[in-house]
This record gives sequence, structure tokens and C-alpha cells, in this order.
Amino acid sequence: MYLKKNTYCFFIILFFLVQIAFAQKEENIWIVDENYAADFNSSTPQVFKANFGRFHPQDHDYYGMTVSTICDKNGNLLFYTDGNQVWNAERQIMPNGQLANHNPNTLLNYFDNARAIIIPNLNNPNLYYIIVCDQVREINTYSVVDITLDGGKGDVVVTQKMIPFTNGNYFYDFRATGADSCRGIWLIGLAKNVPSKIFAFKIGADDISNTPIISSINNSINISFNDVNLISQDGTIFTVRNRDKFEILINKFNLKSGGFDFNPLKIFKFKNLTASGFNFSYVDAVFKAISNSSFYLSPSFDGNRSGLFMSNLFGANTSFNILTSNTGLNVRTNFARYAPNNKIYYSTHTAIDTGLPFPYTLSITSHNLAVINNPDGIGTNVGYDFNGITFPGDAFPRVPYQGLVNYYGKPKPRPHITLPTQVVCPQTPFTLSADVSNLPQVQSGKQIWYLNDTEIISFNPNDSYTIQEPGVYKLSFRHEECIEHTTITVTSPIVANVPPKDTICEGSALLLTALGTVFVSNVQNQPVSNPVSVAGVFTYTFGGCNTVSGGFELAQIQKPALHMPVSVLGCVPLAVVLNPSFSTSIGQNLKWSNGFVGQSQSLTTSGLYVLTISNSCFAETDSTQVQYYDVPKITQPTTDTTVCEGQKIAILATYPISATNELGNNTVATSLLGISKSGNYTLHAANACFTTTSYLSLKTDAVPRFIIPTDTIICDYTTANIVVIGNKNATTNVNWSDGTQENIRTISQAGEFEIEVKNSCGTFKKAFAISFAKSEAGFNGTNVFTPNGDGINDTWQPTTENTANYQLQIYNRYGTLVFETTTWNQAWNASASPDGLYYFHLSYTDCNQQTKSLKGTVMVVR
Repeated sequence: MYLKKNTYCFFIILFFLVQIAFAQKEENIWIVDENYAADFNSSTPQVFKANFGRFHPQDHDYYGMTVSTICDKNGNLLFYTDGNQVWNAERQIMPNGQLANHNPNTLLNYFDNARAIIIPNLNNPNLYYIIVCDQVREINTYSVVDITLDGGKGDVVVTQKMIPFTNGNYFYDFRATGADSCRGIWLIGLAKNVPSKIFAFKIGADDISNTPIISSINNSINISFNDVNLISQDGTIFTVRNRDKFEILINKFNLKSGGFDFNPLKIFKFKNLTASGFNFSYVDAVFKAISNSSFYLSPSFDGNRSGLFMSNLFGANTSFNILTSNTGLNVRTNFARYAPNNKIYYSTHTAIDTGLPFPYTLSITSHNLAVINNPDGIGTNVGYDFNGITFPGDAFPRVPYQGLVNYYGKPKPRPHITLPTQVVCPQTPFTLSADVSNLPQVQSGKQIWYLNDTEIISFNPNDSYTIQEPGVYKLSFRHEECIEHTTITVTSPIVANVPPKDTICEGSALLLTALGTVFVSNVQNQPVSNPVSVAGVFTYTFGGCNTVSGGFELAQIQKPALHMPVSVLGCVPLAVVLNPSFSTSIGQNLKWSNGFVGQSQSLTTSGLYVLTISNSCFAETDSTQVQYYDVPKITQPTTDTTVCEGQKIAILATYPISATNELGNNTVATSLLGISKSGNYTLHAANACFTTTSYLSLKTDAVPRFIIPTDTIICDYTTANIVVIGNKNATTNVNWSDGTQENIRTISQAGEFEIEVKNSCGTFKKAFAISFAKSEAGFNGTNVFTPNGDGINDTWQPTTENTANYQLQIYNRYGTLVFETTTWNQAWNASASPDGLYYFHLSYTDCNQQTKSLKGTVMVVR
């Protein structure tokens, strides 16, 4: 049961709002259900249906989410929030409108997981603060909504979103009241973990102070987060609930300093008091509104029953008149709210005890807003009506405590300055007027006018005043400490300075200016927008201190259009005529990049030609690439030519060239052609205009080459034939070191020789030696050796001379191969063979390329 009572405290306190006089209509829309709202813009509140968004948990039918709304000064809804999200007037979530980012559709958060207060910025009418008490994260933040964003539908300013400001302390909710000035709001709350202290944060014109004013409470007073409530319309009287003593203390709040006075004005005691059989065993929550001195209370009795009671706040009696009392669970009355129509509304509902555990103890079957029609009355004269505003049957059957949780008390109202005109003439009287209808206790002598911060008059408004000299003046009006500013411009008489004829550039306009009104019309007397952007004849009228009329003619300079071909081809000696097309224009000038002046020109040189056409407004540029071609030239030998094998003859041309021989072989090059093969060639060089043909006969001479051996060994004293081969197409001269000149020579004796071969393509020399030798294999001594390690006759091998393809194989008497080598100087040491007779087979190739074979035996003796 205790948990149930405290849950009521959470919701009931947050719903209660007491407002001061409604000078504007910012709070004329109350959202009390997901689909329904109450509209106070007419004398009789109207209920209308709209899908405002999802504020209720889906799995619980008792509690809903708190919704704060704000309207413009005409009562049109601007936006609303449940502390988690922000919706615009079109019921759409603002692009940056996700704040606390909690899910309200979970059982864990069946009551408020975020609470919000909307407070207008007192310095900028387009800005609003959203103060959020985030219950899940236990953090207090503020965000700024700019109603001009998102096309005028409003959006949360990204750089001013969810900014913490309570220095680590957490406040479950706040009360708010106007400071003792025209530009301040106090946020008042109790920190969760700081007992016996009340915090007051100042909201100024541009920011929220994170350094609070802290008031210490007497330790004998036991309070919690929802035990401080504002009850007076001027924001100076609060109640403080003392839980231990079952008391309600009436305390003063200092609007200027932000501190509390804990010498109570009055104490209401409830313990052991009875009313209609109800035992005031404790006061679980108090909800109240004040009009004059009437104080309304809606407490909880025994945790289950509630009623509505009234007492005189400043009278001697501390008892209450019973306006309503509920003896069962079926009806509850709580959640007081002072409305724009100066009536007090209470949320009421009919409930059924479900018999289930909390939070399913009650099931709400219907709900409405009860009304106190005459808050200044006494007793039954208050005009209490249980069915003040009734919601249709399709409304959610939940407690409709969602109200405008904006700010409870407002800052002092400001005067509004009105002037007959913002442009006046010197020495012309004008009326100083300030609207003070919303200012309480307007007294003579408390309204002061200032001109440029100098007091000029101190009397009742709506008097006239004269300024002597032209200029811009700051005009201020002060009522007590509230000051409003505006400016007034005093001008000299208007003198028209519009030329009778003028020109404008295409796409621009002529602006006629005057310190007053300007009216422009055409010859048909039809209004023309100012600035004037079309050509024609017009009349004008300037109206300010005086009226001046006249006329003028306006011409328009158009943007020239220029077109030149991308490229032009020309064949020398014919000239190219470059004649671009362009539109005529006023004051047109033509300029070519090559300095030529004129519309067209004849050209005989390749290049990029740029033309610029300009007038007083525009400059247009275009270009053409001109390409000329002359007769191609071919540079080649004038006679038949011989080149060495591997070399090329170079043929130059001024344009791409090709060469075709009698075999049809074709070679193409850009301007340099190389030919190395003999033949008769036809040469062509061509461009887009001309072709040049030439002929060439080409011979090639081979590089001298010869067959000359290196140092050579001749077998068996045969003769050596040395052959020198020269190119058959050229003369080859051969010279030997001994004076002979044969291409083919037979050498029959050993010696050193040098040969020189030359022709027109080069000279080559080479030296070599010729020797004669035998080519055979044999044996030195006997075919017996003693591999006993004494260093004498320990190995065996044949002797060879000038052989190749050498192979030696040794077998034992059983025909098993025991040794093999292809290296002529590798001997057999018989280290793994026993004594005895072995067989060998030797094969080789002699220098005459003859294959020979030797077979025999060898004896191993140790």
C-alpha cells in the first residue's frame, strides 16, 4: 500500500500547475489523452480528437505519460513533448526531436520515465527551453527548440540538445516561477540525494545557470522530491509538506534572491482530524490552486480515498470545507489546474478495484475534468461540477493527468510600446503610446519614457512628443523595473533622385529607395514590383514625411550571344575567313586575341583564335582552333643509295610519310622513316589538302663475316682448311699476317696467324693459333697395382691424350660393376674390392671424332 501511495505522489504533483493571469494564450491547448485535447481558445472549452503520438504504456491501463504543450500568442499549438520526444503542431516528431530516448511502452516504465517543462526564451520569441527530468538515467537536461527551423514547424537545435545543467544532482521534477524582473524564471526543485535543501536555478534571457541558489530547511522537517509546490499566481507562496508531522507549511519565496523563508505563514495539520468519517492518517499529496485567498486541497486518505476541500489561506482557521468526498474506490478527484478561463479543473475518474497486485490494483473505466466555476466563492458557491469536461468513450481509460507541464509562475509582464509610424518628420508631433493593460497596479508616475537612454517624460502614456532633428532614436518605456525598447526614425523631407532615363543589365533590377513607402506603376497604371527588372516607361510615388512623384524610362542591356566553330581547316595558299555569329547589343565591343578589330578576319596561320564581345554589363568569350596545311616536303638522297646491313636510311617529311617497295611491303611513319632493306621504293607524304610522291632505289652491303677458328688442335698432322667468307654483294678484302689474301687457305704446319677482313661497312681482325697432336688412350707399365697405402702404385688408371667422351668401367670376375668414371684423371683405388683379377672397358672419342674402345684386365695385389 505504501508503494501505491508514493506512486500517486509522482503523478499528482507533476500534473498540478497554477498559472498567473493569462496575458497571452501560450497554454490554451491541454493534451489529456493520446487522442484527445482540450481547447481553451473559446469561452467554453472544446474537446477535439487528433492522433498526438504514443504516450501510454501498452500493457497497463491506469497511468499515462505527462505531456507539456506550448502555443503561440494566439493560442495555436506550436509543439508538445512527453520528455522523450518532441512533436510539432502537425503531430510529427521533429527531425532532432528524440530527447531521453526511452521506450514508454514497457512495464518497467509504466509511469513517467521522463518529465518535461516548456519555458519560452524571454529574449527571443522564436526560442523555447525544454527542461527534462530523465528518471531512467537520473539526469536533468535542457534543450532549445527554434520554431523557425524545418520550414517554420520547429526543430531542436542540434548544438543545444540534452545539455546537463544541475552539476550531477538529480531532480525528479521542478516547479517554476517568474523571477523579480521581466527577464527571468526560477526552476525550483529538491535533489534526490541532498536532504533538507531546496535548489533554485535561474533561467536568464540566453541560458540556464548551473550555479543554483540553495535554501537549507530545518532538520525537523522531513520532505521528499514532490513536497514543494507553488500555489500563488504571483509565484511567491509555496507549500512545503512535512511528512513526519502530517503538516502543510505555507512559505514565502523571494523572487529576487531565489531563496525560501522557512518561517511559515500558516500551518495546516491533518493528523487525527476527521471529515465525513475519513481519518486524515497522513497527507500523501496536496494539490491546490489559489484565487484571492481560496486554498483548495485534494489529499489522499488511507491510501485509497480522495476528496476536494477548500480553506481560507490567510484566515485564522486551519480547517477545510468539504466540497466532495469519496467513500469508495469508484471515484477519485485530484490533479488541480488553473485554466485560461480563470476556472480550476481537476482530473477525475471512475475506477474498479481489480483485486490484482500493484500496479494493476485499479482499472479506470471513465475519466473527465471536473471544474470549479467560481474559485472566489465560499463553500457550495464555488460551483463545483464533476462533469466539467467529459471525454468520449473511445478515449484511453487512463488517468488524464497529462497537462501543460510548462511553468507555474510567469515573469512579470512587460509593457508594449506602440507608435503611429516608424518614420516621422522633424518637428512633427507624434504620440508616445505604451500598452499597459496587462500590468498590475499601474500608477501615475511609475511610467517613464527615455530617448537614447535620457529621460524625456514622466507621465501617463498616450501623450505627444516632437523630435527636432533627423536621426534614428532609441525609445524606451519603463514600468517599475520592466523596460521595453524600440526605435523611431526621423527623416528629412524626401527629395526624389531618379534620372529620367536609366539602363539596367539583363537579370538585374533598379531599386527605388526612400525613407518611406515607394509605389511604382507602368504606363497602364498597373503596379510594378520594386526593384524594377524589366524595360519600359514607369511612374513612381515616394511617401514618407512628404509625397514625391515622377516618371522614368528604363532600358535593358542584354547579354550578347556568341558562337564560333570549334575548328576551321585551311589549305595554303588559300585564306580562312573567320566570321562568327553573335547577337547585337547596346554598346557592343569586339576584341580578338591576335589584336584584330572587326567582326571577321582572313587568316593564313594555324593557332587558337579567341573573340570577346563585351558591353557595359557583360563579356562573352568563344574560340576557334584554325589548322592550315601546305604542300608536304620529302627529304631523301637524290641518287641510288647503298647502306650497310642493319642500318637504315633516314627519310624526312613535313607530314606523315609511307614507303612501298616493289613487293608491296608498306612502311608508315609520322615524319621520319627508316628503310634498311634493298629495293625500289615509292614514297608518299600527305595531309588533309595535298599529297607528295617520290621514288628511291636502295642497296644494302652486308657486314663482313668469316669463318675463322679459335686456337685449334689438328689431329694426326692433317692439314687445316681456314675459310673466310665475305658478303657476295660487296667487295671484301682479306689480308693475312704473312701477306697472303686468300678467302680459303690450307694450313699444314703449326703456328700463330692473324687475319684482317674489311669492306665499306667495316674492318674486322682476329688472331688464332694452329697446333697438331695425337689423340689416343693407353697404359703406363703393367696392369698390376698394389693399393696397400704405401704411396707406391696405390691406384690404377689409363693414360689419355686429346680425347673426349671418356668412360672407364671395371668389373669383377662375376661380371659385377665395381667402378665407373667419365673423368679421365680419376683413378681407381680398389678400396672396396678384394685382391684378384678384374676386367676393364675403356671408350673415348679422338680429335677426328672417331669412337674407340679398349678392353683388358688389371690385377689387384696387396
